[in-house]
Formats: sequence, structure tokens, C-alpha cells
Amino acid sequence: MHGFIFDDTGEIERKGVDTKGDGKPHLWEFHQNHQLLRNEEDTKGDGRVDRITHFRDGKISRIEEDIKGNGKMDTVSYFENGQLVRKEVDRKNSGKIDLWGYYEGGQLIRQEEDLNGNGKPDRLVYFTNGEIVLREEDRRGQGRIDLVETFSHGQLVKRLTVARKWEA
Repeated sequence: MHGFIFDDTGEIERKGVDTKGDGKPHLWEFHQNHQLLRNEEDTKGDGRVDRITHFRDGKISRIEEDIKGNGKMDTVSYFENGQLVRKEVDRKNSGKIDLWGYYEGGQLIRQEEDLNGNGKPDRLVYFTNGEIVLREEDRRGQGRIDLVETFSHGQLVKRLTVARKWEA
């Protein structure tokens, strides 16, 4: 089942698509000037939009998701040329981003975490080929890295307590 809304010129402005075969639209496409601007999707079938996909020049530019199912978009993924480059997550449902992931070639290369809720990263985690290789943390909240952990094949191999200026 499809539902269409047209603008004054007869161009499709919004289209509803039944993606689950139950006679109800679960995906809404929004168009402007013959271009797809965004999709709003009910992926869980509960009648609420829980994923919004934004497009630029025909490619995905951003996806907002309500992963927790509480009606709030808690994860935002950013894309360049159709490839994921950054992901921001509100893990604590506080309305603040507390996890940032940075990607190259679709692979997570660095993750920053706000552990104390002040909006600034306290932990930096580095990855190579999808495996953790280094973790740095400001455990005391003083703006200094005071714990460095190195990993090999995803396993902790060295832990060092240090005191150096934070360089994030």
C-alpha cells in the first residue's frame, strides 16, 4: 500500500510505503524538487517514527535513531559520500551525547566517551582493523590522562598509570 501527498505543481511531496505488508505505511519518503530529502520510518511497527534518514545529492548524509524505543532519537550517524564517518550516542538517556565514534573506510578507528556527564570525553579508545589497541582515560576528571592501557588481539597486555596533560 502506498499513500501519496502532492504539492501544488503535482510533484510528490510525501509518499507512505507499507514495508511490512499489513496495509499500514511504515516508511514515509519526503521529496522536494524531485529529490528525496528524508525517510521517516517505524521499524518496530508500533506507530512511532524511530529512524529518520536524511539524504543529500541522493546519498545518505545522516541517520537519527531511537535505539532504546523511548521516543527520543538517541543515536545520530553522519555520512560522507555514503560512508559512515561519525556516530554520536546518548547512552544514558540524558539528552546529552556521551559516546562519539569516528570511522574511516567504514571501520571504527576511535571512540570517545564521557563517563562523568560533563559533556567532555574522559576516555579515548583506538582501534585497528576492528580491534582495540589503546585506551586512555582521565579517571580523576582533572583534564589529564592518568591511565593508559595497550591491547594486542583485543586482550589487555599493559596498564600504565600516568599524569600528562589531556590532548583531545
